[in-house]
Amino acid sequence: MKNMNPSTTGNSAAVSFSELRMVLDSPKTQSHMHEMAHWHDELEGIYVLTGSMDFYLDDRKLTLSSGDFLLITSSAMHYSKAHDEKDSLFLRLFIHPSLFSASESLHPLLLPFLEDRESEFLLLRAEKNSENLKDLLLRMHKLLETRPAGFPLECTGLVHILLARLYPLIHQSDVIMGTHMGPDVEAQRRMIAYIRKNYPEKITLADIAEAGLMSRSKCCQLFKKYVNRTPVDFLNTYRLEMSLRLLKETERPISDVSLSCGFTSQSYFTKLFTERYHMTPSGCRKK
Repeated sequence: MKNMNPSTTGNSAAVSFSELRMVLDSPKTQSHMHEMAHWHDELEGIYVLTGSMDFYLDDRKLTLSSGDFLLITSSAMHYSKAHDEKDSLFLRLFIHPSLFSASESLHPLLLPFLEDRESEFLLLRAEKNSENLKDLLLRMHKLLETRPAGFPLECTGLVHILLARLYPLIHQSDVIMGTHMGPDVEAQRRMIAYIRKNYPEKITLADIAEAGLMSRSKCCQLFKKYVNRTPVDFLNTYRLEMSLRLLKETERPISDVSLSCGFTSQSYFTKLFTERYHMTPSGCRKK
């Protein structure tokens, strides 16, 4: 499945090697793309250090507080936002499945995390002894940050220990697990994938609905249910995020950035950009 992983275009700094990435993040520093529904091939783990954070998976809202750990399985659609507009601090861990490619004997144990399309998350509340997970994650982050000799080997070992501690909890009744919700979720994915692929072109509400094989009214209902936005708002927001990336990473003229991201009117682009980021496109370039 195509990777829909948001890039870290915020101020949070990622530490990584090829199959493993960690970010010490907060609502103020996380990439704006984390606030839009997305999915990726990687497992994503979140451990809340301080405060609270809201995570949305399909039509579920999960509020995580200090000490809670959430594991989002590969390809589950999700996004995150600040809880009650308050700040928090949390660790994000991204594990690519290729990290386990050499562990054929362990494959049956890894299936619930990597290939179970019926389950999309595992939520471990603080009272379920997630303090042990915190120690593992902080140790992993320190290794990725300092990069001592042999650190990928130790990090790989710590990832296996992390999953080994989670594995016995999968079928416990007091551990919260979520399952995929059925055909509406797949339709929503198709519509989001269509927007991500075709955002530089002219896109109408009818085009988005057609990608989901449904009426325009049903399309609007699903966007409201799963991403809490209208289809057009999601489209414009995605275009703005792509324009933000181009403004930061290239020297292309603003008029070219606007057009290449699907905005035929530069004045409309500037209006929407300023409303979302509280600065003009040219002001963004000067930062």
